[in-house]
Parts: sequence; structure tokens; C-alpha cells
Amino acid sequence: MASGLLTLEKMLERPSVRKPLSADSKRRIADAANTHLHTGNQKPSVVAAAIRLGVATGDAALIAVVKRLAHDDRATQEVGAFDERSRNFIHTMAAKTLEVRGIR
Repeated sequence: MASGLLTLEKMLERPSVRKPLSADSKRRIADAANTHLHTGNQKPSVVAAAIRLGVATGDAALIAVVKRLAHDDRATQEVGAFDERSRNFIHTMAAKTLEVRGIR
């Protein structure tokens, strides 16, 4: 699942010159990120990919979710990260993704 989300991220970031993504495709990609940022009991690698995809969409609501994941233990528990190692991984991934994109 994580690899599929990462592929969608690449599609957003490097659209084909010959066939740019349609508005409907972009919406569906944002929907996929939204689903995985709001679904519990996921592997941390899937959540990390959803974080990257959510930020890549540029959608303000998804970026707000990622900001919560960067700092809020409850938010990480909502996606299934109950142990300290998983929570720390998700916090770090969210914070670094936002930082790389220059989002505060």
C-alpha cells in the first residue's frame, strides 16, 4: 500500500507533459491521502506515505492533519500508532515532510 501512495505522490509532483493529471484525478489522489490519514490500525510506513502524499496535494485540510501528526500523540494513535516507536516515527516523518516543503 505504501508504494502505491508514493507512486501517486510522484504523479502529482512530476506530471507528464504529454498527459497532465485531470482535476478529477487530483481530487481522487487527495481522497486517497485523506482516507489513509484518517484510518486506524495502519502500518507506520503506510501512514508515512500518506503524510507525504497529503502534503504533496497542497490541500489545506490534509496539511492540517499532517501538522497534527507532527505534534499530537492522540493524532498518531488515531492512525494506529500506539507504541512509542511508531508514534515517534510518525511525528518525525510528518515534521520532516512539512519542513522540506517549507510549511510551518
